[in-house]
Amino acid sequence: MLIRLLAAFGLLTLSACDKPVPLLEHKCGSCHSTQQIYHQRRTPEGWRQVIHGMKQRGLKLTAEDERQVLRILEENYGL
Repeated sequence: MLIRLLAAFGLLTLSACDKPVPLLEHKCGSCHSTQQIYHQRRTPEGWRQVIHGMKQRGLKLTAEDERQVLRILEENYGL
């Protein structure tokens, strides 16, 4: 009940993914806490910029992994 109340007033953001996403845990969680991801909302372009920045810092993604990561982020953590 408290969680719903907080969400209703915009004090808590609930996502469609309420449990860890294995691909994000594996690819993103190796350098930082995935909680940073799960508590953010961005536009599709914003997520593309984040992925680009992470790749500049050494993130290794195949083209397919990148498509999947972006799809997950856009669908579940988008604005």
